[in-house]
Amino acid sequence: MSDSTRTDWRRQPWREWLKGRLVRTLFKYALVAGKRSREYAGSLGISGARAFRYYDVVDNEYFAAGTQSLRRTQTALGYHLPKSYFLFVGRLIWEKNVRGLIESYAAYRTAGGDWELVLVGDGPLRTELIAAAEQCGQAATVHFAACKSANE
Repeated sequence: MSDSTRTDWRRQPWREWLKGRLVRTLFKYALVAGKRSREYAGSLGISGARAFRYYDVVDNEYFAAGTQSLRRTQTALGYHLPKSYFLFVGRLIWEKNVRGLIESYAAYRTAGGDWELVLVGDGPLRTELIAAAEQCGQAATVHFAACKSANE
């Protein structure tokens, strides 16, 4: 299973060669997250019909039902979510480019958008991202929620 791409890290040729040898020796198939992950798997020796795009599948019906339930009871549960908002759920790490999300969100607000932004998760960049929201003038409209499991 892989969601890596050729461009998500700085690649070193000797490591890629070694990784390709290991992949070709140990694996016949791969589950990949998308087109770019499939292309990267191909560069390591698992290509075409042997790389399946079924990784990172989300049970949308489960989350849609949970969202409807939460919208009916959110105040009673103490969530106090805004009426309309964009939602990010993930680790607050460099690879997720949450800073870019906050900066894009600030541009959206400057252009007249009125939805808010809710970030659910935690990670080493939390403090830096809170500061970024403040620097963009969006501290009041960017909400940081703690890490949640799927059944919280």
